[in-house]
Amino acid sequence: MIRTFTLERHTIKEDNRETLSLPQRLSMATWIDAHEPDEEEREQLNAFLADELPAGEDVEEIESSARYFVDADGIHVHSLFLSHSEGRHGNTTVAFILQSDRLITFRDCELADFRLLRMRARYGQVEADSPRRWH
Repeated sequence: MIRTFTLERHTIKEDNRETLSLPQRLSMATWIDAHEPDEEEREQLNAFLADELPAGEDVEEIESSARYFVDADGIHVHSLFLSHSEGRHGNTTVAFILQSDRLITFRDCELADFRLLRMRARYGQVEADSPRRWH
């Protein structure tokens, strides 16, 4: 699933406009959250980025040198988050790509931190000046 968010008057808002296609929503997004995107969503996001999304094994790479790098697409950070699945706690990695005009997150697991951020965005409680500066 791909969720998109826009910045409106210094507040992050989820873009739920069903009248817009995914490529249209991607082009207007300040934050793109890709949570287990299906094959079609992955293809559309790859076309939009003009690059391949990281594969699961690339995101899970444990070498510290692979957890942070900068390239033409932006600043890439792969960070561990606490997850809970089937009654057990564990870690899951989230890939972040920070560009000048948007933040892209890619993850394979539903995370409480992201649910909370979406809920806060729904109520207009997430302030930001840009994709690089959230309050």
